[in-house]
Amino acid sequence: MQIKWGPIISMLCLILWVIAPISYGKEKISDAKLLEYGICNAVIKETINVETTADGKLNIIESITFTEKTETIPAKLKISFGIRYIINGEPQNKEIGILARLIHPPIKGKTKSELNTKAKIGVERFNVYTFDGEYELVPGEWIFQIFYKKQLLVEKSFNVVKE
Repeated sequence: MQIKWGPIISMLCLILWVIAPISYGKEKISDAKLLEYGICNAVIKETINVETTADGKLNIIESITFTEKTETIPAKLKISFGIRYIINGEPQNKEIGILARLIHPPIKGKTKSELNTKAKIGVERFNVYTFDGEYELVPGEWIFQIFYKKQLLVEKSFNVVKE
């Protein structure tokens, strides 16, 4: 008996074409949810140099605890504020690239700070800003934004005020 390979190869190609997106881990992002916001205690693990931020630095945060749910932030040294959020979609725990942006009044001539970073689908994440220097104590509107492939997922605005 002679095997006809043509139909078998065609069927295998069709099966591989159908399951290929699963095999390559294509993600589907449905939305994101803001879980907490306001003033927080941030434990800074280290500070690194990053050209895409207003002051050229980025604090790597080890942990945070939100202490006050508010949109009004006092412009005082060592005050930390920000957001905690979760990106919803599939597959869970899949690491994706995101853009974290903070729009703020002018600091050293810049009005936004950005960072291309990673997040995991279904895993809580936070973005925080800490006033480390006098030059950062700029009153006005500060807006945290999280993007996935140019799609705005999360946005939260704060009003920084002088006391």
